[in-house]
Amino acid sequence: MRPAAALILPLIPHLVVAFNYDYIIIGGGTGGLTVGSRLAEDKNNQVLVLEAGPNAEHLQEVFIPGLFATGQSSTTLNWAYNTVPQEHLNNRVITVNAGKVLGGGTTVNAMVFVRISLTSSLVSLNNPDIIVELAHSVAAINVFYVEQ
Repeated sequence: MRPAAALILPLIPHLVVAFNYDYIIIGGGTGGLTVGSRLAEDKNNQVLVLEAGPNAEHLQEVFIPGLFATGQSSTTLNWAYNTVPQEHLNNRVITVNAGKVLGGGTTVNAMVFVRISLTSSLVSLNNPDIIVELAHSVAAINVFYVEQ
């Protein structure tokens, strides 16, 4: 459990009673903020989103890609979880980055989108129809960008 979660979780029943929240979202990453925003569209809902990290919109290393991994984006805004030693990686310990900031990992990812191979990601589904259908969709998108 995250250290912040250990501090926050015991407080949740008190928050519900004191402020009469209908929904409490744990985590202010992309998913948590999206769910919170959608729930709050109904003005009858009282929604609370809890995030352990700060709002970092004012930090240059968050919105200038060239400053990735400088300043707080690689330290106080990052949970930086370590795995157990990985047997098949020569017992190395791998750091798994996760944003500890409003916006979550999307705030500290250097605005990079890593695209995986369509077929390698879908082969495990064992459904050739899905692979063919999505391959045609992706091919159409790629052609659109090439023609521009």
